[in-house]
Amino acid sequence: ACCFPALAWQNALVPMLAHGERPLRHTAGSSIAAIVVATGIEHWPQLVGLLLQCLQSGNVAALDGGLDTLYKVRPAPV
Repeated sequence: ACCFPALAWQNALVPMLAHGERPLRHTAGSSIAAIVVATGIEHWPQLVGLLLQCLQSGNVAALDGGLDTLYKVRPAPV
């Protein structure tokens, strides 16, 4: 069981990926990555689609936030 209300965190973090300030975008990406690493992507199945929306949005800030998050949740190299 998780120690935080997942839906509340998810709803607050995802829009921050498109924030105008890069440090805030990257902090949101780090937070999202920490949640995924701790709970597994299967507990946030919508995340992949939400990140894809960031990448396809045409918004440079959202693209940066989405790519940063993908980089942080990628599997470690072997």
